[in-house]
Amino acid sequence: SGQRLTNVPQLDFDNLNRLIYCIDEGYYLLDSQGNNRLLLKYTGHNPIVSKTQDGRILLIDLANDRILSYFENTITDTGVKLPDKTQTNNATAIVGLEFNQDYVICDPRGAQIFTRENGNWDRLNFENNVFDKEAYRVYFNDKKRFWIANEYKGIQAFTAEGKQLYGNNILFPDYSISTMLVDREDNIWFGTLGKGLIIIPNTSFIDFTNHPDLVQEDLKSIATDNEGNVYVGGLKGVIYKVKDTQLKQYYIDNFMVEFLSFNNKHNGLHFNDNMVYTNT
Repeated sequence: SGQRLTNVPQLDFDNLNRLIYCIDEGYYLLDSQGNNRLLLKYTGHNPIVSKTQDGRILLIDLANDRILSYFENTITDTGVKLPDKTQTNNATAIVGLEFNQDYVICDPRGAQIFTRENGNWDRLNFENNVFDKEAYRVYFNDKKRFWIANEYKGIQAFTAEGKQLYGNNILFPDYSISTMLVDREDNIWFGTLGKGLIIIPNTSFIDFTNHPDLVQEDLKSIATDNEGNVYVGGLKGVIYKVKDTQLKQYYIDNFMVEFLSFNNKHNGLHFNDNMVYTNT
């Protein structure tokens, strides 16, 4: 038999595979007999359920500005205080918590993100003043990226330091992103309002759009060698090499590098006028 729960915005399972869920009144445990047991009253709105890597369920005690944990039928104080209300502009909700990295996200509207270091919380400053009254969803993944969704205006990505990624572009600007998941293979899943599901395969990529060597460079060709290194050629006559996630100038020609391939016979790059360059 099953039990239907309605209006449950957040839920997860504890280490004993029991459902922990939260509503505006507080945190509840649904046991194996189908009984709902109150774990902690909640005094704000939009409570969240978050889980640490070792399986502890985190509970927000907003009344006392504390983060508690629930594990093996016991609630304990983590010893970590929430950011001071003077820092959060008296936020009445915590809408995100990444405790393993010590990030906390306050308020679904005009959201604020705090990072904790040496016992102190500091508010992150983001490029382009991204947080305004329309910033209504904030997601964090283990690549240390923040994804910030604006109502009916797509989603933006930022580093953990607040620098905007992907050329400062808004992704999917005509979509309202309502939910997000990063699976164990690093694929990103976006749920939308009225426009279905978006999947971005494996996000293990690096953003070179703002690399100083590539500013105002028109790239014309690309190739790879037997070791997986990537080479790109540009209008300025420069060949760039990407190795181990680092981009450097590899060779400078006098002409635009419009054709580029790797020559296995000579173990080198084949480009303009049948030139082969090897770097041994």
